[in-house]
Amino acid sequence: MLPAAAIMFALLLVLTLYWLPRERVELTPERDGDLPIATGLGTLSVAALLAMVLLLEYGLALPGVLGVFALFARPSLARVDWLLLLTFAAIFLGLRHFAELPRVRPCLDRLDFNHPPVAYLSGILASQLISNVPATVLLLDRVHDSGLLAVAVNVGGFGLAIGSLANLIALRLAKLPHGLRLLHLASIPFLLVCAPLVYGVWWWLG
Repeated sequence: MLPAAAIMFALLLVLTLYWLPRERVELTPERDGDLPIATGLGTLSVAALLAMVLLLEYGLALPGVLGVFALFARPSLARVDWLLLLTFAAIFLGLRHFAELPRVRPCLDRLDFNHPPVAYLSGILASQLISNVPATVLLLDRVHDSGLLAVAVNVGGFGLAIGSLANLIALRLAKLPHGLRLLHLASIPFLLVCAPLVYGVWWWLG
């Protein structure tokens, strides 16, 4: 992943230099809402993350994390966007079944995922349709080069907003006027430049 990440980071630096305004950004209580820093909640979240990694081995990650927050930060559970989480869960659980449907499976079987350009483009295009993490779930059993698939879906996180669920979360949190249009003004050209560069370097190193 390092070569792909290095290319994306370099392109991000170039975009930052030419896209962001030159003037100094001043943070004031009026602009940041004067929100308090929840140090305790942040520490608890880090501890819950570490516990989740350990509990994954025993299939107890979800009850373990919920239990930690229920005991020590119950009010925070009421502010969780449960509808968004349920949407993610439905996507991940349903996609494997979707890929096996009689009308879907023959279409996927026609593609030669052992051919690197096909696998790479499939990861990017699937990300543009259903987002990159669900695209990984959909293609994981078909693309045998998991490293190439990881590169493809990371690149596929750019482009359309649906390319990455993180884009949708960020837009929802930012509440920026015309945020979707501004995102696409940057992310679509970024994908068109990034995709061939990353594949070229991956092919050259491979």
